[in-house]
This record gives sequence, C-alpha cells and structure tokens, in this order.
Amino acid sequence: MHASTARTIARRAGLRKRPDDIPILANHFLDQFSRTHRAWLASIDADASAADGHNADAHPLRSITPFVYNDRVVHIDIRFQDDLQTDEPLRVTAPGTLRVDETWEGIAQVLEIIDSQGISTRLRFRVAPRPEMLNGIAPGEISH
Repeated sequence: MHASTARTIARRAGLRKRPDDIPILANHFLDQFSRTHRAWLASIDADASAADGHNADAHPLRSITPFVYNDRVVHIDIRFQDDLQTDEPLRVTAPGTLRVDETWEGIAQVLEIIDSQGISTRLRFRVAPRPEMLNGIAPGEISH
C-alpha cells in the first residue's frame, strides 16, 4: 500500500495514535493541542474514579499539561476555565497512550488518555457541524 494512501485511510478512520512514548513529542503535541482547543466545550468520561469532582457537564477547557521527569511523562493534568485555582486538576497518572478521535474534516472529537493500568480517560469535545452540513430546518419545524 502506498504511504499516502495508508495515511489517508488512517485519518478517515477517525482515530490517530499520538507519540506518547517520546516525551518531547508528547509534550509538544499536548501543548499545541491544548492551545488549539482552549475554551472548547469539553466533558470528561473516565473508566475509573479519576474524574471524581469533575461532572459530565461540558465546560470550557483551560489546559492539558504533561509533566515530564527523567524523560518520562509522569502525569497529565486537565483543567477547565471555570475551575478555581484551589481546585485540583483532573490528573492522569502514568499515561501510556494518547489517541485523538477526529471527524472527517480533522476536527478533534475525543482525546483519550490510557494510563499504564489500562484505565481510559476521555475528554469529549462538543463539535459544531459546519454550516454547509445543515439543511436549515429545525427538528420542530418538520411536520409528519
């Protein structure tokens, strides 16, 4: 299979694995991702109690910050804009894998962080459809 075809198929599948085993790349990726998605409405979905204190309602994202020690990402903190400075961030300890689920247009829908124990924390973004995707008819306007 041609390399560009493989990239196209992987992108269209909607799931891309990110460089998590090289801390510099993971750090750069999360820094850029955090800047790009700052203030996007997002909610937390976690397999375990990692999301305790963070309800499932959507809140504007403040930051996604990896902490690197001895060339390893030891934890990733997720903060929302409406969090108080005294609030603890949502912390994913010992992250092992980063994945981004995107729309066909390349817009992030989910950032998934899987820790070394296999526990998944998902940051789900509210993605607005592009105007050309809408038909202009509200669901309540359709008569049967």
